[in-house]
Amino acid sequence: MSKDKSNNDTASNESGISKSKQKRLAQEKARKAEREKRVMGYIWPILIVACVVALIVGIGLLKAANIPYYSKPLTEQGTIKGVNAGDVTVDYASLSFKKSELTAPESVIDQDLKDLQKNYESLSEDPDKMTVSGDKVNVTYTSTIDGVSSDSATAEDGGRNLTIGFATLGEEFDEALVGRKKGDNYTVSVNYADDYYDEDRAGKTAEFNVTVEGIYELPEITDEFVAANNREGLNSVEEYKQYLRDHYYDESIKRAVASSLSENSAINAYPEGYVENVRATLDEQYKAQYDSQAAQFQMYGLEAGTEYEMFGYDTEEAFNAFLDEQAKEKAAYALELDYIFKESGLTNTKEEVKAYWAEQGYVDAGFDSLVDNFGYPYVAQSALQARVLDYLIKNVNVTE
Repeated sequence: MSKDKSNNDTASNESGISKSKQKRLAQEKARKAEREKRVMGYIWPILIVACVVALIVGIGLLKAANIPYYSKPLTEQGTIKGVNAGDVTVDYASLSFKKSELTAPESVIDQDLKDLQKNYESLSEDPDKMTVSGDKVNVTYTSTIDGVSSDSATAEDGGRNLTIGFATLGEEFDEALVGRKKGDNYTVSVNYADDYYDEDRAGKTAEFNVTVEGIYELPEITDEFVAANNREGLNSVEEYKQYLRDHYYDESIKRAVASSLSENSAINAYPEGYVENVRATLDEQYKAQYDSQAAQFQMYGLEAGTEYEMFGYDTEEAFNAFLDEQAKEKAAYALELDYIFKESGLTNTKEEVKAYWAEQGYVDAGFDSLVDNFGYPYVAQSALQARVLDYLIKNVNVTE
């Protein structure tokens, strides 16, 4: 991040962590990543087995000039052109899963409740409440280095929110925050390591004059809290928990069905040019994601790096190999759903396509915009794939 920070940046970001603190934060990040990894086991896979809906939802990031990439290999019904008898076979009738494998652990449900709770945190009205490590607080301060005024967070700018333990402004700053009440004013010296990221502070000592403006607290999770703060019209904690259980179960079975198709399928031949077409759409998607993220990096004065670096690859060759592999997997998945659609006797009329997209929030002009940007066949294919998955989910064998 750039060295020159506005008061607004200071008030809204918890950045500026010395290298001496990076190990602790890395551990916290690893724990968070592990939790997210567990949760991801219960939601719809985005890249390999997801429907093409993910691409279309990002319509604002893609270019209408690329319509041929999307609809060229498809029929008006949304099926894939050039598929011959024997090219694809899928034994979808034998799909079977254990219910226990599709059920989210209660720890995931409880974490979702905590996440809802955090969305409604507020400054405590209790004048006797004292800070402890882990609390989120709002502070104002001024600081000097070698007698020269440094950065500050003022009440006019909303102060600065900090979590005690993150050492956002230094370990000594956090240590001095523990055991404080709203309104406490004090001074603290913070010694910055020689390798601190900000050269203006590296190896120096900053004097802070700090005022605790407030201590955040979380609302109690009660039936009344849930009833007032969810969009699903639920009226109790248990209703909300059951809603989450059902949601994760639905997403788990979708994931299980989609990921199991490849195990029960044989792709003997791909239609000419189809994998290349899928590769082109993936390439366009990743380029759009890169452009969007790079723009956000630039807002904070950071270097975005290359496209392949942003997506975690050391070389462009490795990134291209990943795209090649993913394109083949997505093409195979589309062919599997295409096969089931034809074998099961499902339909995908224009009325059904429009109804599907209406459920996604695309009606009238919104639907017409999708067609204009991607072509009707591509829009129809997304509805077709969703229809096939719904069919499989209703007919799959789930055992106790």
